[in-house]
Amino acid sequence: MASNGENAAFEVYCKGAPEGGNPSTKGTTLDCPFSQRVMMTLGEKNVKFVKQLCDEQDLPDFLGDHHPAGKPLIPVVKDLQKDRWIGESDDIVTYIEEKYPDPSLGTPDTCSKAGEGLFPDTFMDFLLAEGDDEASAKKKLEEKYEELDKAFGESEGPYLSGKQPCAACIALGPQLYHINIATGRIKGWPIPDKYSNIHRFLDAIKSRPSWGPAAPVNDDVVEDGWRTKIKQKKESS
Repeated sequence: MASNGENAAFEVYCKGAPEGGNPSTKGTTLDCPFSQRVMMTLGEKNVKFVKQLCDEQDLPDFLGDHHPAGKPLIPVVKDLQKDRWIGESDDIVTYIEEKYPDPSLGTPDTCSKAGEGLFPDTFMDFLLAEGDDEASAKKKLEEKYEELDKAFGESEGPYLSGKQPCAACIALGPQLYHINIATGRIKGWPIPDKYSNIHRFLDAIKSRPSWGPAAPVNDDVVEDGWRTKIKQKKESS
């Protein structure tokens, strides 16, 4: 659960708008599904954390000392009880699970692989596709939706793991939220209603107490974030 710093067990360095930034969003959490995944994992385990909001275009250099990529990237967390830093979301959620095994969410290597390859690869290919390539990219995205919808339907629901979420669900929730916003607003094609198990999952995960403190401030920042990524991809290609 988010904290004002009092009795916090972790600092979470995440994408946000620090004080003094954009007046409309300053002091708020922005659009990083990987940071949201980490904060939701802590929230599911009732572990207090404090957010350190970072401008993605001006990340502190010291974060690179604590990320396996060797350069400033987010999320990065600091275990305040052990004075230990961990970077990269898979490693972070595994560390949290091992330190706080109850309630169990499992770890990325033990949970369902349903939806693998959907985010960001297949999703981003669709966002970038134009002209004749768009139909092919859309078909591949639909194939991923069908696979994932079937996996949700085969469980007792609404989660892949049944009535309670697992680590895979905590990862998929923010990803599907981003996908639905970006494909709907940018391409005019949100996740179709026929994938009712996906929508049931999204409704369930967004209703959990861990969602709100970890989520972006609004849908607009998610749209803006993906429009920026599309522009950057096209400019670099």
